[in-house]
Amino acid sequence: MITLAEKSEGSFKITPQVCTAILGIINPVMSTVGIISYTYLGRRTNIMIGHFLLMICHTMIGVCMVAELYYGVFIFITLFATVFQIFIGNFSFLYPAEVCTDISQGIATGFLFATMLTLSLTV
Repeated sequence: MITLAEKSEGSFKITPQVCTAILGIINPVMSTVGIISYTYLGRRTNIMIGHFLLMICHTMIGVCMVAELYYGVFIFITLFATVFQIFIGNFSFLYPAEVCTDISQGIATGFLFATMLTLSLTV
């Protein structure tokens, strides 16, 4: 796997360990913020806002990669994790439990995990 530091030929100074630590701090903090947003905005609003912002983050990650703006890539990956935890991450597992039967709940949860795995490997 090629890191941003290798791809940028040394101009990106943040190491993978520091990036991981930053994301590790952001995730639990933003999960707490997500509980507050869920309380005030409700599920539908959170999901609509969240998916729209995730679309923007994915687009900007791609644009920054093509333009070789590696700090922009880092910022938008961090923003993606932040938006996901605030708007979608907290209650993404509630939907299969509420709307599916036993067998379809397992299938829906499996697809949810597969989607998260795909996103984590491609972003």
